[in-house]
Parts: sequence; structure tokens; C-alpha cells
Amino acid sequence: VGPNGCGKSTLLKILAGRLVPTSGRVDIAKSCDIGYFDQDHRLLDSQATPYSTIHDYRPQWTDFAVRSWLARFVFQAEDIERKVGTLSGGERARLALARLLIDRPNVLFLDEPTNHLDVESIEALEDAIEEYEGTVLLVSHDRALLRELSTRVWAFENGTMQDFGGTFVEWEQARKDAALAKRAADAVAADGRRGKEKAKSRANAAHEAGDQATRKARKKEQEGAERAVQQAERSVADLKAQIADPKLYDGSGANAKRAADLSKQLAAAERALDAAMTKWEAVDRA
Repeated sequence: VGPNGCGKSTLLKILAGRLVPTSGRVDIAKSCDIGYFDQDHRLLDSQATPYSTIHDYRPQWTDFAVRSWLARFVFQAEDIERKVGTLSGGERARLALARLLIDRPNVLFLDEPTNHLDVESIEALEDAIEEYEGTVLLVSHDRALLRELSTRVWAFENGTMQDFGGTFVEWEQARKDAALAKRAADAVAADGRRGKEKAKSRANAAHEAGDQATRKARKKEQEGAERAVQQAERSVADLKAQIADPKLYDGSGANAKRAADLSKQLAAAERALDAAMTKWEAVDRA
């Protein structure tokens, strides 16, 4: 996954042997039988029909076998004798996949396979991939498809690739948690800077007042309020960091309970922080 132009399709073509890498090399095990599904559907003859596309490639198949295979890819009886050139983009994509999977490759590369597909066709594609027993490397912007099928994510971002050893759903959650943790850390840092600035202002005001006893008492009260705020901030930041841990969302009952407990603790810690901030501001204004 990744934004347009980041190199997803290029990597797929290099791995499939369609492009030569400008540096490095690709080693493919001899046991790998690769099937490559591209967006141009080059396996198809525009003058052929869905029936002849399958029958000509597997002439030993019976009429029933050909029709049954096409039916798995949502081709009805009235569609199988139409010219490929008259088919919609989604129908051609389904036919290309039907032709590709006949060889039962044990490694399947799919480059944006849901382009032009309607909902029924996408569901048929999902079923075909779920039944497929080999390895699938899939490039797609279809998040619903990725949530249903993926077990590992290669994420392209800012010129690098992250190898995430979990599902697309888990990767999405990990990104949200990481963003939440960063916002929390930034907030704590900003509060710290504001605290230092206020402490400096209070020190200057106390020095100008000239009343040493009053100054000391006020400073002590301010520092106590500030420490209470800092302690509350640390508690909030620590709880948010724990909640951001991807391991917490592995689906186990124990971690689900722990996540709920942490959420309750975080709510309480944030209320305590609000109270500490209110007291700090009141002391500061005094």
C-alpha cells in the first residue's frame, strides 16, 4: 500500500520479471510458479469470447467444465459467447483472472485487480483469493478488500518501505495509535515549555515584589501546583503510550480487558490533569 507514484506497481513488475531493476537483484526460488495479473489484461484476445478463451487454453475440458469455471467468476450463460472487446472493464478483469488461475500458480501477483469491478465482481474476486492456497502479493487502494484478505503489509511512505507483520486492519490501528502517541508527546512538550515560561515570569514578579517571605510561600505553592501538573501529564502520557502498543490489539481476551482498563485509567488521569491545571492557573493568577 502507499500513495500513487511511490513504486508499488514497479516493484511488483520487477518481482514478476516484467522489469529489470536498476540496481540489486531479484532471486526467485525454482519452486515458485508466478502468475501475474496486470491492469492491461494482456492475456486476453479482444476477438475471442469468454468461452473460447478458456476452452482454447484447456481444450481437454468438457463443455460443462468450461461453463462451470466461468460461472465461478460470475459469467452467466448469455455472457460467455460475447466478444471480449465488448465486455466491460470489470468483466475483462474477471475473465483475465479466470484465465490466469487455470494454471494454479503458487505465487500470484495482483496489480489493482478491483479496478473497474462492480460489487458483485469484487466479492467474486475475494472468494477466489480466499480459496487460493498459494501466496498473493496484492497492490490495491481498495481498503475493504485489503481488510478482508491481507495478513501482512508492505507500506510505502516517505521514500521507505515498512514491513508490518500483521493484517491491514492491525496496520491501520497501529498508525492511528502512533499518531495519537505523537500528539500526546507534543502536548506534554508544549505544556512543559509553557510551564517554564510561566515559572520564569513568576520568579521575576516575585523578585520585584521585594517581600521575601511572601515570595517564598508563593513560590512553594506554585512549584507544588506545577509538580502536580507535571505528574498528571506524565501519567496521561504513560497511559497513552500503553494504549498505543500494537500488541494490545492482538484479539486476546486478556488484552481486550487490559485495553478497557487502560481507557478507564486514562479518562481518570485526564480528569486529574484538568483539575491540576485549574489549580495551577489559579495559583499563578494569585
